Parts: sequence; structure tokens; C-alpha cells
Amino acid sequence: MRPLALKALPAVFAMLACVASSTAFAQRADCPKPDVPMPTNPPAFSEDASKADPNAEFLEAEEGHVSAIMQMARRVRPGPLPASADAVAVDVLRTPLAQWNYAGYLPSPMPTRVTRFFRKEGATLALSEWAYRRDMGGDLPANPDVSNRTIGGRPAGLHGLRSPSGCVSTTLSWKDDNKLWRIEVVGPMSVEQQRTTVMQIGEAIAR
Repeated sequence: MRPLALKALPAVFAMLACVASSTAFAQRADCPKPDVPMPTNPPAFSEDASKADPNAEFLEAEEGHVSAIMQMARRVRPGPLPASADAVAVDVLRTPLAQWNYAGYLPSPMPTRVTRFFRKEGATLALSEWAYRRDMGGDLPANPDVSNRTIGGRPAGLHGLRSPSGCVSTTLSWKDDNKLWRIEVVGPMSVEQQRTTVMQIGEAIAR
């Protein structure tokens, strides 16, 4: 083999590694499975968060765990938020969610909680806000076991669920002085796109 070709080998291997990595994180167009029943048991992360590895790429879950927000999205009401929920909800027009299509909100008996759903190119995203200080009268304890990122300088947890079919969902959660936030996304997006999407939205909200 010529010396010049030998010198080019590291670059070729690096390119192949990038392609392999991208392929490993890709999803099929039919992810998640929309007609899978919701399991009665929570995923392992909810059962015992203290044992979860915050550096793990994914937590293995049942098919219905990954498609759970698809089930929830079927119950959304289109149109503007009720006055009580609107008083809690952040203005998404100043975030990347302005590029998504608003699908509606999930009715809640608690005026301090609001969950809105958005869609874009086959993906579904849920943004949940809980004005916990109004209910608790004080602060919520932090959970360092599930924190592996920061949003606005505050601890945050970025985690993924992966089902036996290979479909994944990504969730970002954090709290500030007044609210507990949760962003979850599913759909035919690569894992990198899911993670980038929720982090960009979270950072925009925290600004």
C-alpha cells in the first residue's frame, strides 16, 4: 500500500465510525408503535431512580412506555388553554417550539399543572409544567441521582427509554425556583435530534 494511502487510513476509519454511530442512533419511520397498550408497571427508572445510571444511554422499557405520550396525545383538547392553565404556561413563541404545530392541551384537575402537545414531521412532543411552589408552599428537594445535565445552570436529567423494537423516547426534566419542567419527545427522529431538540427548548425556556 502506498504511504499516502496509509496516511489517509485514520481519516477513513474516523468517517466510518461516525457513519456507524449515526446508524446506531437512527430510528425507523414507524417509531414509536402507536397501538401498543400502556403497561401497568412503570419503567425501571421510575421504580428505583436511585439505582439508575445517569450516564446510561438508555433504559430498557416495554413498548408501551415509549409510546405513552402517543396515548396521552389522543386525549388532548385543541384550542387555547383555560385561563388557569394559561396563567401557568410559558410563552413558547420565544422557544424553538414556535417551529412546531400546537396540537392542544391535556385537561388537568389541578390549576397549577399544564401539559401541551406539539407535532412536527411525524414527531410528538409534550411540554409539562407544574407550578409546585403554589401547591407545596416551599421548595422541592433535588434528586442528584438522575441529574446528568444542566439547564440554565440548574441540575437536569436527560434520559432515554428504548423498547424491544428499537424505538426510543427522550425526556428532559428540571426544576427552577417555581416550576417543575418536563419535555418528552417521540417519533422518527434520530436520538441525537431528540436530545438536541429537548435541550434547545429547555435552554430557551430557562433564559
